[in-house]
Amino acid sequence: MNRLLPAAVFMAILLLLFATGAAAQGVLTVPVHLSEAVDLAIKCRPELRLALEKQDIARSKVREARGNFLPTLDLRGTSDYIENYDTFTGIDISAQIAGQNVLVNVQKEVPAYELNGGLDLSYNLYAGGRDSALLGEALNNREAAAHQEVVILRKIRLEVANAYWGLKKVQAQYLMARRALEVVRLEIQVAQTEHRVARRSDMAYNAVLLKGREKEVALRTADRECLRAFSSYRHVLGLPEEEVMAASCEQLPALVDDSGGQAGGDEELSVHPEILRLKSDLQAASERKKAAKAANLPKLDLFAKYAMIGRDSDAYLDSWGDAQSEYYMVGLKVTMNLFNGLRTRERIRQAEGELRVKRLELKEKERALAQERRDRETALETAQDQLSLALARKNLAQVQQKAAESELHSGRISQLEYRQKTADAENAADEAAIARIDVAVAANALSLMVME
Repeated sequence: MNRLLPAAVFMAILLLLFATGAAAQGVLTVPVHLSEAVDLAIKCRPELRLALEKQDIARSKVREARGNFLPTLDLRGTSDYIENYDTFTGIDISAQIAGQNVLVNVQKEVPAYELNGGLDLSYNLYAGGRDSALLGEALNNREAAAHQEVVILRKIRLEVANAYWGLKKVQAQYLMARRALEVVRLEIQVAQTEHRVARRSDMAYNAVLLKGREKEVALRTADRECLRAFSSYRHVLGLPEEEVMAASCEQLPALVDDSGGQAGGDEELSVHPEILRLKSDLQAASERKKAAKAANLPKLDLFAKYAMIGRDSDAYLDSWGDAQSEYYMVGLKVTMNLFNGLRTRERIRQAEGELRVKRLELKEKERALAQERRDRETALETAQDQLSLALARKNLAQVQQKAAESELHSGRISQLEYRQKTADAENAADEAAIARIDVAVAANALSLMVME
């Protein structure tokens, strides 16, 4: 029994390590390349599938509108049982024909079972342009749905790029906070030694301790911000929520793309897709106005009908056997509405109002996009200027680090001062990387501008 106890403990430890590794792998199941992240978001998020479904509906409505130019054929039929309550007993008629007396008795007889059937063919020859207007409206709605798909793709790419670079940015900020805490801890060690030998006052020593406390809080804040950005990144990708999340920013995967990458996959359009969508909506509203006005014009239809009838007084099935042709009709039908409670006039007014609304929406969207483009161009120029300054500070910090290394070897500076210079150079490199990220974010915001 005592031999089995160590083995059981060992197996329990292995299982615990395996579970911990599995949980860690669950956290790492996110793309680390921007292009892969965009592809995953397009597959997982429902917005694109919703846009594709709407496109399919729009295409179906186009086929429906084209059906107005084809004839319609209807099969109709009725089956009746008739119970006659008329008590008319008939009349007697007598006449003399060729010297012979002829007696005729006429009675009313209604067969109890009756079957009516027929085929109706109708083909519209003229409807005031209604069918062409309805087809034009459906075609423009289909184009609007296609432009909306482009808008959705832009929105997904922009959101994924912002979340990707946002996570990478806070990861760099976390490294900077951790580096600052390491330098402060070294400073605290020096302060402890100086305080112990009475070379530093209590107030100065407490100030260093408070500085260390501030850096610890800053590191925890950066860690929480990093985990929040990771959760936002997973949400933007359309991934389900994980029950087991990372406990620290250090457990998160490192994003490998440099800040020169773009969201990608979207060709530059001369006209913004939202403007194209609104223009298609405007054309659809114009076609609806034409369709509404067509109700005031006459309609001309070609029709053909064929009918048959069967009767029997005794059995329902016998009426089927007695079915025979009743009549055949072919002709032209002209109809024109003279009054329908002013509904046509109100439909025209509604269509005209929708047309004015679409024009105003298009005008407002063009103004808003122009202003937003100017703002984002300004933001991009500002980010580029900040990047040039960050690169200059990085170069200066690297030169200062090399000089500090020479001074450390010659004994002119302490280890703490050299560590501070090294941290400054590393922070300058991270700040330059963050500035590059800001430029990439601003460039994506300009090229993938979306204003829904």
